[in-house]
Amino acid sequence: MNKEQIEKFKSTVEEIYEIRAYSGRGMYGKECLGFVTENSLQAVAEICSASWFNDGDEFEFMLPDIFANARTDNMGYDTIIYFPNIEWVW
Repeated sequence: MNKEQIEKFKSTVEEIYEIRAYSGRGMYGKECLGFVTENSLQAVAEICSASWFNDGDEFEFMLPDIFANARTDNMGYDTIIYFPNIEWVW
């Protein structure tokens, strides 16, 4: 993914969720993009729907690549979805 595609994804997620830096298992302190949700499947559906509405088919083709590298950690009642391949630089 290029920088423009990452920015589009970040903007789409940010419309729905509060994004944050996260360092997951095995990342050794390196921070990446993440967001907290109560329902991870619903979150994926909302992001897919929002991305199609915002950018149409062009952006939709990136989503399988983005979510293929996504990871989750259980945080008690909530789950964080994070993307180790999207470095936290904001």
